[in-house]
Amino acid sequence: MLRLFVFFIFIGMGYSTINGQGLSDALRLSTTLPGGTARTIGAGGAFGALGGDFGSLSINPAGLGVYRSSEFVISPGLLSTSVSSIMEGNNFSTDRSRSYMGLENLGIVLHHKPASGLYASNLAIGLNKVANFNRDFAFGGQTIGSITDRFLELANGRTLDELDDFEAWPAYVVGAIYDFEGDLNYESDFLLAPNQAVPKSQVSQQTGSINELSITYAGNLDNKFNFGVGLGIPFVRFREIKTYREADPEGNIPFFQELAFTENLTTSGTGFNLKAGFLYTPVRAFRIGLALHTPTWYILTDDFITNMSYSFTDNTGSYNFTETSPDGNFRYRFNAPWKAIISLGSLYEVGDVKGFFSADLEFRDYRSARFNLGAYSNSIGDILFSQELNQEIDATLNSSTIIRVGTELVYEKLRLRGGVQMIQSPFAADSKTFNRNYTLGLGFREEKFFIDAAMIYSKFDEGYFPYFTSDQTRSPFIINEMNNRNLVVTIGFKF
Repeated sequence: MLRLFVFFIFIGMGYSTINGQGLSDALRLSTTLPGGTARTIGAGGAFGALGGDFGSLSINPAGLGVYRSSEFVISPGLLSTSVSSIMEGNNFSTDRSRSYMGLENLGIVLHHKPASGLYASNLAIGLNKVANFNRDFAFGGQTIGSITDRFLELANGRTLDELDDFEAWPAYVVGAIYDFEGDLNYESDFLLAPNQAVPKSQVSQQTGSINELSITYAGNLDNKFNFGVGLGIPFVRFREIKTYREADPEGNIPFFQELAFTENLTTSGTGFNLKAGFLYTPVRAFRIGLALHTPTWYILTDDFITNMSYSFTDNTGSYNFTETSPDGNFRYRFNAPWKAIISLGSLYEVGDVKGFFSADLEFRDYRSARFNLGAYSNSIGDILFSQELNQEIDATLNSSTIIRVGTELVYEKLRLRGGVQMIQSPFAADSKTFNRNYTLGLGFREEKFFIDAAMIYSKFDEGYFPYFTSDQTRSPFIINEMNNRNLVVTIGFKF
């Protein structure tokens, strides 16, 4: 069995409500990687000690001080994802693939050489994509249990007025759950055949990204010491549409025919963070860097809606009912973790070939992630849920180390790059697990013009629960085998 990246198992287990706010959301917003330009990506994102590339500003703002001229860059990208999904207990998989085009980077660097004092004083502004959420997957098969088990758990002990608007109430309206005896102990058709395997399937479509606007200043002192500070303003956009279905074509479950449940969630917002760093060059061939990133303070809004339909028969005929929830909207705050990055770089030259080796060691404390669901709400329930989520973060997550290693070979006007990223699981129970991304890149450079291309490839398994109940044996478990390829091309002009 392929290695399971436990990171995503817990994402599935964190499934709670349609409007999000769980471990999955905390990790999605906290897991960013340097990118933007093809040069940075091609060298494994290990540019913290090198600088001189717009992508490096998301790692160490002091890298801006390396620039000796002004520059404009633009980087379109193409992401291709393929997912093979298999439901535990079934021996066939469902495959889906999709490609997405987008802008990975857009930026300008303004170089200034003061008459005295600093060797260089530079300002940069632009966008780098630091997270990509685009992917589709689907699964199908049979397991014991039904999503109505979840709806029953949400409803039991509550009056009709107390049922939530997005799951339990629509389930009651369409007849997926009911309370014949009026004792607040709800029933479903599936209780008539509790051990019957139920055919089920789901299609999930996810789109979005985090694009960070960087405003950075850096200075170069005596060509030995670079310092830089930067303001990061990330823009978040995430949308997920999930359509879940159950059916009984063989008539094994009395009355029941078909159920469909669609969830539509959009998370949007913005935040800010501060970055500071330095680069020191004790000798020409060696560089060391250190950067600190504050937490990213987000203000986010979730917009969500659900739709449910249910078909059944009884002695009076066949029926189909559909119910759409009201539009949901919730505003809240979230703090993503702080980061510390130590970087080393070494330049070399052998005959006509020169280049560099570089490495970044990034420390990220996921335990410092925090929800504040009561920031714009007076509800005691929201405040208590914030406390529960933050306690779950403390108990489940841990600090994580990310290692990035890269190299570049230079021969005349040509460049060849390669690298690897090793990403430690953020879960305390799985600290020995590392996910790996591999990168390759090519470049061509003239005096005033350059073009670079890079590919980043990742392959890993993730676990996913389409819904979660207190009886885990009745919660279907899906293994998704992920294959991602991201091609980025950067075009730049020096002036």
